[in-house]
Amino acid sequence: RDITINAIYWNPISSELYDPFNGERDLNEKLIRLIGIPKVRIEHDALRLLRVIRFRARIGGQYHPETFAAAHECAALAKHLSGSRVFKELEKILLNPNPEMAFEDLWETDTIEYIIPELHACKGVAQPSHAHAEGDVWNHTLAVVGSCTHDHSADARWAALFHDIGKPPTFEIRDDRIHFDGHASFGADIAKEILDRFHCPGKRRDKICWLISHHMMVRTFLEDLSIERKSHWYYHPWFLELLQVLWLDCAGSTPTNFNYYE
Repeated sequence: RDITINAIYWNPISSELYDPFNGERDLNEKLIRLIGIPKVRIEHDALRLLRVIRFRARIGGQYHPETFAAAHECAALAKHLSGSRVFKELEKILLNPNPEMAFEDLWETDTIEYIIPELHACKGVAQPSHAHAEGDVWNHTLAVVGSCTHDHSADARWAALFHDIGKPPTFEIRDDRIHFDGHASFGADIAKEILDRFHCPGKRRDKICWLISHHMMVRTFLEDLSIERKSHWYYHPWFLELLQVLWLDCAGSTPTNFNYYE
């Protein structure tokens, strides 16, 4: 096994606990520690870069200093991982508790730069302060994914993660304020490239990209559409998940305003 807390074995016949790497002690301390020499363990399988981060977030724990240092030092190895393995591990992160903690750690270890450089580019991209006191696009994204509850689908979570990924290339200051014209459609195109790189199944990819491309349509929906056209949207098979993304977008903004959602 890779982490000490995952290397605890129970013998159901003799009722004996076999704990060769002091995993029970680490679990009591909520300590994430790679077995053996951390750098060597990561070099054997670079997916462990993501796994230590996922388990830290899952239990709300801490890193052993040597484990964190090795993860930081070996971050570039993540670029050699297959897309499908990264996709599965990131989906577990999104579905587990504290995904925002995990993505902050992916940033702190530099791992995000090698697996999703497009998301890495969101750091430091300013937003209109009156609507986003939480900070830049990266901070907003973390607040959005951190707002997920048990009823949010996996596809809605992926869409939430990438919903503003089109903001860096569309950033513009015009009329004394920040604009991101067309960022939803740009974001859907960028997300498609990422999800193809991750070998995401085509039907799921298309849904996630649709959710991203339409996450800004609520004003049009409320103010410009006829009753008949609204009915068409109500019965769209992905409309409820679009509402989930809208709710998360509102929840991840400061000040929080659910007027459009309501």
